Amino acid sequence: MASFISLRKVVSCQLSRRCLSTSTLLRQSSNGHSYGGLCDGTSQNRYQHKQKLDDNRVRYQSNKPKSADDTMSVSMSNRQRYIHNNVLETIDLSPLDDIHKDGVFTRNIENYIGTVKIPIGMVNVDVNGMYAKGSFSVPMATTEAALVASYSRGCKLVSFSGGINTVVVEKTVQRAPEFLFANISDANIFYRWFNRPEMFDRIKKAAETTTNYGKLKKTAATLHGNKVLTKFVYETGNASGQNISTFATNVAITELLQDSPIQPQKWWLDAGGSQDKKASSGLFNNSRGVYVTGEVICPKDAVEKILKTTVDNLNEINESVTISQYMQGVTGLTCHAANALTAIFIACGQDVACVVESHVGVTEMRKTPEGDLRVRLTIPSMMIGTVGGGTDLPSQNTCLSMIQLPEENSRDALAEVIMGVLVGGELSLSAAMMAHHFSAAHKKFARSGATKRV
Repeated sequence: MASFISLRKVVSCQLSRRCLSTSTLLRQSSNGHSYGGLCDGTSQNRYQHKQKLDDNRVRYQSNKPKSADDTMSVSMSNRQRYIHNNVLETIDLSPLDDIHKDGVFTRNIENYIGTVKIPIGMVNVDVNGMYAKGSFSVPMATTEAALVASYSRGCKLVSFSGGINTVVVEKTVQRAPEFLFANISDANIFYRWFNRPEMFDRIKKAAETTTNYGKLKKTAATLHGNKVLTKFVYETGNASGQNISTFATNVAITELLQDSPIQPQKWWLDAGGSQDKKASSGLFNNSRGVYVTGEVICPKDAVEKILKTTVDNLNEINESVTISQYMQGVTGLTCHAANALTAIFIACGQDVACVVESHVGVTEMRKTPEGDLRVRLTIPSMMIGTVGGGTDLPSQNTCLSMIQLPEENSRDALAEVIMGVLVGGELSLSAAMMAHHFSAAHKKFARSGATKRV
């Protein structure tokens, strides 16, 4: 408690002396991207003038005690242990200490009464992707003991094996409006009119008046009795695109109906066809979010040394997990992708409910002819964004910044980094089950309150 109070005093003193408001914790790039950093609003000139003098103190204010006499807190000590030096040298971590005025949060919440504090752990993973290349520190917010330890172990193997190789296949978000007519004949008239080739350009023009980043890529319609079920498919840049697609589709329909040969009795913006927050096998063919896939080949010796099991064992349990989940009708055949997705989503300001569609995927572990382990994982609908929504909040923005994503295509890069963490978790959990370490690990971390390095 004493160290925590000391940390609060240090951070409060530094913040008040520099008048760093919430707006100074966000850097707006020229293309609208928001990343954590120290730049400005009203205090820009003074910050630029004092940048060289204050640089080290500002950047390290939440990473080191105020003086040699102060006791370093557990969180400060672990920041130096688990976070890459280049992150510590460039990212101000003080927003993680949660000293903010109420107005910071009210844009993201109604009936605001306070905040819930969830501990954040770090894992490190190497990625060889189309957009993410290098070693990344990834924050995970969770109250589940042993979770971060498990992912750290698996990611250690992924990195030792040269990193995960990833590819982003596509990135889309949909809205699925439905139109109700008096009878099937009226519905058929609207259906055929909607599907005329020249209609798409009209719909696209109307939809894109609402957004600078959203692009309508295609529309589709299906006739179901006296209903017409439609789908509007967008690309939305680095945003997850849920609001973009909602606003754009609403405007497009309003304008569309002004010239319709027949008016529906009723219509609604979405009735579930977009698969918004739905676990569905259809996501593999109708992707929602970022469709990302990856693989890594883990050397036999590394598997045995790091995971304490064998390639044959991992091959066998993966087959068993797949069959068992199929027999239970499970949508998505992974070990526990939802665990990492939830933890990263909370830390980085994502819509946590979208873990429902984002966790749907397939994990394969197979022995190679050389005796090594090939791991494949595909997530067809990872609903994430690096701008907008919860990513603008101070703590979440800081967590996102710690990953150090490229500004261009940062959403795709985030998907590739998350894929690396997911594969690490699939490996570690499978190994724990085969080596009979699963129960012991939870007893060690959850029951004893252990804080050992992993």
